[in-house]
Amino acid sequence: NVLDVVVQFKVKMELKTNNKIKKKDLILPNIYIALVDRESEVVLAKMTSKIDIRNKEDNLIVNKKKFRFKHANNDNLSIYFGLQ
Repeated sequence: NVLDVVVQFKVKMELKTNNKIKKKDLILPNIYIALVDRESEVVLAKMTSKIDIRNKEDNLIVNKKKFRFKHANNDNLSIYFGLQ
């Protein structure tokens, strides 16, 4: 009785930099996602995704990813999303 949960996300970001900065010298944070059980406050799954500045839509950087995990139910799940 385990659920197979798939989390798919798409992040659009605008990066504003000084034009003098070289792309190879640019250090960017990672996108961070965590699934947490609200009742027990336990992290059930987490992942980080590197920001790839080559993937663009207009002037926005776009990251699309998905990950899968198994859990007994999805009643008390929270998703935390941010930069790390």
